[in-house]
This record gives sequence, C-alpha cells and structure tokens, in this order.
Amino acid sequence: MHTLVVNSQKGGAGKTTSAWNIAAAAAGAGLKVLMIDLDPQQSLRHWWERREAEEPQMLAEDPGVSELPDIVKAASKQFDFLVVDTPPAAADWVVDVMKIADRIVIPVRASGVDLDALGDTLDLAERAGAQYRFLITQADPRSTIYRDTLFTLNELGKVIPAPMPRRTSHERDFITGASGLDSSGLARNDVRKLWTSITEDLNGQGTGKPRRGSKKAANLGA
Repeated sequence: MHTLVVNSQKGGAGKTTSAWNIAAAAAGAGLKVLMIDLDPQQSLRHWWERREAEEPQMLAEDPGVSELPDIVKAASKQFDFLVVDTPPAAADWVVDVMKIADRIVIPVRASGVDLDALGDTLDLAERAGAQYRFLITQADPRSTIYRDTLFTLNELGKVIPAPMPRRTSHERDFITGASGLDSSGLARNDVRKLWTSITEDLNGQGTGKPRRGSKKAANLGA
C-alpha cells in the first residue's frame, strides 16, 4: 500500500481539493483507496459524505495520531492506496503523520505569500525524513507567475509536473462529492495528468489489483 500525506502549513493552498482528487483518481484507476482526515475542519469527510460513488472509502471515525501506525498496518491488508489530509498551521504531531508516508504532497499557490510560508512545511517534512513533492495549484501554467513559482520550487525540491489550476468545477465538486474525473471539462484532464505523474513517481506500476469496495464506512477489523 502506498501512502500519500497532503500537507501545507499555509491555508487556502488547495490541500483538501488535491487530496480528494488524488484519492478519486486512484480509485478510478481500479485501486481500493482509503482516506483519512486529520484536519479538525473535516472538509475531506464532508466531501466524502456527499459522494455517491463507493470509492474512495473512509473509516467511521478518523483515528488519533497515536493510533495511526496501527491503522496504517491494518489498512495495508485491505487497501492499495491511502491518502491522509492534514490541517494547516498544525502542531509538531504532523511530523509523526509524515513519517508513515511514501510521499508528502505539498500544494503551493503560485504567489509570493505562499512561497514565503513554505519554510514551516519543509521543516516538518525534513524532520520526518520524508520525501516531498510540490504541487502548484490555482495558477495558469501559461502565466509568468506560474513559471516564476516553478523556478523557485525547483530550487527547493521536486515539483509534480502536472499543476492543479483553479477550476470553478472544484468548488462545485465539494458540494456534490464529485471529483475532477467526473467533469467533462479541463478539470478531468488536470486530474488525469496529476495521477499519471504521481504513479510515475511511485514507479509507475500502480499499487495492487482492484478490489471491490463499499460506500459504507470502511472496517479494518478481521
């Protein structure tokens, strides 16, 4: 089971939107996907509760940080992919969450404010010894600010070569429980490219055979 933790210490970077689209893309690729929402706002869970599709799945309740290693161990027997959403401006416990990840995805808006705020997120990831990837969000890839942001981030680490531009459909998706893959517009192409980039980064062969899921809350018991 591959585990992605999505974190940005700067609010408004598109963290939760990125998390549900990655999870939905993994499910669309035939993987059995579990999501965990550690953000007190529970936006990822609210999205999931509105979703009609059976995948991705969530637990009846999200675990505490101290329970996470045991949850991940149990989930690895039933799931192919795990996406963990985390809060902005979080305490040091985020380091413990990052330690269980194969990759940390760090959404970054193409703005000087977001770039200035990266220090705290990078500090947490480096303390965890985690591999992190930047995901540029809410910017037109043809714009100068996007190119400037890409240049700066390339100096700091690896950038996922598939940005998540601002799309009005993402705001609608939160209300309906849909994802970019359910769109007939540009958002679908964005999410497909993002998932391709992530799978290539994780060796490009997927993470397991498809398994049947259920829209009911996942149960990790025997």
